[in-house]
Amino acid sequence: MCASTSSWCYGTKTVKIVVEGVLRGTGFKAHVYLLARRLGLRGHLKDVEEGKELICIEGGEEQINEFLENLSRGPPFALINSVTVSDGAGESCGSPMFDVDYREF
Repeated sequence: MCASTSSWCYGTKTVKIVVEGVLRGTGFKAHVYLLARRLGLRGHLKDVEEGKELICIEGGEEQINEFLENLSRGPPFALINSVTVSDGAGESCGSPMFDVDYREF
């Protein structure tokens, strides 16, 4: 892990994820937040539109792989239709910890 939690460093991978489905009111955001914090990942979750969330995470490859494995299971009441993962290729999520951006539609 980095010496400074606010900077991107060698060995840190960035991944961007778009999750689509029935997510609102299911505990999906809490599930993602707790999972990211448990794995020591940095980044954020943002509402893109109704039924679509954008997650940006940074951390070690092993932790990110575990995050992705658990993400697709989701909380019991979430209906996840698709998960699209893309490599952040040297970008930073710009967050010193994991944050959730709540937005009302």
